[in-house]
Amino acid sequence: MFVDKDHSVYVADTFNNRVMKWMKDANEGILIAPGQVSNKNPDTLLQPAGVIVDHIGNIYVSNGESHQITRWSPGELEGTSVVGEKQRGSGPTQLTHPYDLSFDKQGNLYVVDRGNHRIQNGYVHRGRYDELINKDPIHKLKKPYITEYGGKIKYSYKQ
Repeated sequence: MFVDKDHSVYVADTFNNRVMKWMKDANEGILIAPGQVSNKNPDTLLQPAGVIVDHIGNIYVSNGESHQITRWSPGELEGTSVVGEKQRGSGPTQLTHPYDLSFDKQGNLYVVDRGNHRIQNGYVHRGRYDELINKDPIHKLKKPYITEYGGKIKYSYKQ
């Protein structure tokens, strides 16, 4: 779940393979990241777990079963994979059951990579291909998660 500056609430609806948005004071939600929008891209969302929106309105979703982070840019009907390789792995650009997402003030993306017991961090590069450029992964954690306090990211783990 993510709340933007306008108090809109974004929810990753895991078992319906979608992301919904509820604007402030709305009576019903808006489908903003559908699971399948065309036959060309049949698995754009597979069990989404985390969602976050950047400062220009791009929506990033962690896909637990496709082991990827997908981005929906404003006005786009289909998402684009920005990290992950559709199959699980432990390499610097691979994920296994990504979960929570967060940005720091410098625009670095943090990804809870639950299956690998780590938090990956890096930045989304806008060259020919968008990709997560891995900085050194943060130490191995047991059941990692991210919390945010006043714009500062804290990563922790559960016993």
